Amino acid sequence: MILRGIESSGKFQPKFAVALSPFENTPISFYFNHGRGISSQDARGIIRNPDAPKLATTDFYQAGVSFNARRVSIVASSFFIDHSNEQVCIPDDGTLEYKGRSRSYGFELRNSIKITRFLAFNGGLTQVIRAYYPRQFAADGHRIVVDSAPHTAAKGSLVLTEFHKFNGSLN
Repeated sequence: MILRGIESSGKFQPKFAVALSPFENTPISFYFNHGRGISSQDARGIIRNPDAPKLATTDFYQAGVSFNARRVSIVASSFFIDHSNEQVCIPDDGTLEYKGRSRSYGFELRNSIKITRFLAFNGGLTQVIRAYYPRQFAADGHRIVVDSAPHTAAKGSLVLTEFHKFNGSLN
């Protein structure tokens, strides 16, 4: 039996993480993570442009430090993201397409603070410092930036845990 209109593809997805806690009495850890993820074109994008790549890889590198005490947890890290193809949404028709290799880097801050026995505040901030297409320059010599990427993301929540058998959160 021959299946028509079906193609398959695959990519290797390595993952690696290491953490070091050098101080016995201080709750500080240093860490490094690497991971690769894959994304695929949607069917509409493949039908429109059958010669375009079907899969893209994203290599993610992260290094940071964490402090985890009884009532307070703080994490600070930096990251570098290398996309083999930047996947962008075309809003006119809702399709996705690949726009070429891109890179970005920035930092992330996260916390969890236990306010009372039942109530905690969790928060985070991710800041992309730069997102660009490598080896692509405008006529004036400046790098071409990824203009469709968000540069700042923040989140916060209050979490209520085991308060008279009730759990809830406000995000």
